[in-house]
Amino acid sequence: MINKAFDIIVKDPFGAKGVSPIKTMPQKYKYRVGGLRILFGIDREKHIIKVYAITPRGQAYKKRG
Repeated sequence: MINKAFDIIVKDPFGAKGVSPIKTMPQKYKYRVGGLRILFGIDREKHIIKVYAITPRGQAYKKRG
């Protein structure tokens, strides 16, 4: 399930169904995979997707620290 999600994000990180910006975190995005959220950012210059967390939905947006 997660591997397929990464394939989808790599193909189209902005337009894939389920990908949306995180309002409280500029230039970071979330991808919904069932009850999980993949939180990631994109380095456009280096063409790299940086995954920050894979976490259950209820914990995805809590401040860590």
